Amino acid sequence: MTSDTKKFLLIVVAFHPPEELVLRLEEVLLAGFDLAIYDNSPTGAQLLKPLYERCIWYVATAENKGLGTGMHQLLNAAQKAGYQWAVYMDQDTRFSTQSLQWMQTQLQNKADFWVQTAAVQFKGVVGTKAAHLQSQDLLINSGTAFYLPNLLKWGGPDPAFFVECVDYKCSLDVAHQGLQLWQWTGCPDFDHDSLQPLVQYQWQARHFNYRPYPWQRHRAFLVALLRLVGLAIQRKQYRYARLFFRNVFTHLLTQIQAAVLYSASKLGVVKKNCSFVIVIFNTLIL
Repeated sequence: MTSDTKKFLLIVVAFHPPEELVLRLEEVLLAGFDLAIYDNSPTGAQLLKPLYERCIWYVATAENKGLGTGMHQLLNAAQKAGYQWAVYMDQDTRFSTQSLQWMQTQLQNKADFWVQTAAVQFKGVVGTKAAHLQSQDLLINSGTAFYLPNLLKWGGPDPAFFVECVDYKCSLDVAHQGLQLWQWTGCPDFDHDSLQPLVQYQWQARHFNYRPYPWQRHRAFLVALLRLVGLAIQRKQYRYARLFFRNVFTHLLTQIQAAVLYSASKLGVVKKNCSFVIVIFNTLIL
């Protein structure tokens, strides 16, 4: 690693992390990257604690304080310490030291480009498409590099949002301050899906991935979205109000579709070329 690594920090907010994450972060530290961890796991369940002495910051809590609080605290600490970039990763996102090196190199190669930027969201390789950068309205937390010189302009992640919609609130705050969000596709050895407990279905030639959540999580997400609709209207950010309001319905429809397919799979009727009519019928007679 070069001395420029000090400008680049990896942050992780964890809750009952898998052992695989510990191994991945061990590799990150061995490669010379700086690491900060906010561990929301209850006392006695902190698998990441052995990394304590090698982290820039390691914060352990006796209760789950949520993603918003963890990200807010670590990003503000990084900004005060003089870091230029802090990239956040979920514990169920697959990445490697190669991914981090690629991100760091791309950001450094366009160092003069980020004056009005708040964050850059990275995505993995998509088919045979070349790596490319494009403007983005809504970011997702994991795989996002936050440009810390502009952090105070928009305030950083809001601790008032526990988990759901932390990223959407960031997006609204960034837009309200006239800053930019970007998406950079083409990061090697990086994806959001392969480590998540997704349930796969196929209907005709289409594939569907769903991550089952308890109803309480869905309700919390919808409530957070409606809060953001009101806030966007209050700030006269009507485009974001429409985006958030639309997401209320797309989320509901997606979950209904997921419930239909999941219920049908329990009956053994979800096959490669099954009829969607049969799926719905078998769901209705449960």
